[in-house]
Amino acid sequence: MHEDSAATVAMTKGGDARILLDPATGLNRYYSAPRPSSVLAYASSTANDISPAAHEVAERLIEAIGATPSAVAYGEHLSRLRKRIRAAYAIPGDADIVFAPSGTDLEYVALASVAGRGRGTHNILLGADEVGSGCIHSAFGRYFAESTALGIATVAGTPVPGIGETHVEMIDIPVRDDHGRARPSSVIADKMGAAIAGVRDEGRHVLIHVVHGSKTGLILPSLDDIDRLRAAHGDRVSFVVDACQARITSPAIADYLARDAIVFITGSKFMGGPPFSGFAIVPASFRAAARPLPEGLATVFRRAEWPEGWPGREMLEDSANPGLLLRLEASIFELERFQAFSLEAVTRVILSFHQAVRTEIIEKTPATPRRAPSPGSCRPG
Repeated sequence: MHEDSAATVAMTKGGDARILLDPATGLNRYYSAPRPSSVLAYASSTANDISPAAHEVAERLIEAIGATPSAVAYGEHLSRLRKRIRAAYAIPGDADIVFAPSGTDLEYVALASVAGRGRGTHNILLGADEVGSGCIHSAFGRYFAESTALGIATVAGTPVPGIGETHVEMIDIPVRDDHGRARPSSVIADKMGAAIAGVRDEGRHVLIHVVHGSKTGLILPSLDDIDRLRAAHGDRVSFVVDACQARITSPAIADYLARDAIVFITGSKFMGGPPFSGFAIVPASFRAAARPLPEGLATVFRRAEWPEGWPGREMLEDSANPGLLLRLEASIFELERFQAFSLEAVTRVILSFHQAVRTEIIEKTPATPRRAPSPGSCRPG
């Protein structure tokens, strides 16, 4: 039996079933927990541990707001987090930031942002085997777990009202071939172009996923190929960038936003915060053209998690999710610490890590090495 602090207990609430701790082990289904550990664990899945410094930040916050903060206090704290995220990544002030209880829930943000742009949405998911497994459900506009962060019981695979009944179709383009080799960006872009052309007569709006830092570090397709697709298909397509690994630079985020792409980032994985939390950076053009939020999002989101002025925001429950707030607070604390490092310092550490892995693992095992991404291509910043 584990005697956990108030912050640790709070951070295991306000999410779906994946966040719950097993009473016998004190760990979630990823064998981690939002408490400091003697093991330094960072993972490309949601299995990283929280640092002692970040945990202390969460402890101070729960002491300040209490275990059951008001909806007003919740909204004020999320507004401050939006400002800190904008500062950390140098994000333009007119871009919206939507918070979510997990990266999987962020798919609903993209679907809601393009709702009504055509006769339904054609969602092109890239590398489903290298992103979160639940995203296959949420990209269809379906529930992916036994319950939502609001504690509402759901059945995985059933439609989210307003976006998942008959409005969303999806295809997946693998990022690797049958031999495990990454496909060239141009090949993937050509497949995307063919998929767009295939639904032209149906009048569906096409939502294209870009992967920036898959679980194996891939970034596909390239900016040049994104520009090629935008030039060819115009406003019939929108882009969403899965940067949930948080291995992305501030200039890369700026490049995507300049192309009107929505960017997904989660607070765990590389960022180092506790599982589960996430936020979508949404260019201003989406709010300007947005329809009111689909009614089913009232089962997933709270009001303050969407920016003021977003159409239909008022129908969301006006309450607080202290667990999500603490997880976000710890994550943004780690983001700000990392962003304070210079490019030179980050590069030096990454190259040192590469060399240590080669010396201690690759050269001492009979494994066949794979070519790593080019230096800097996945560098966080």
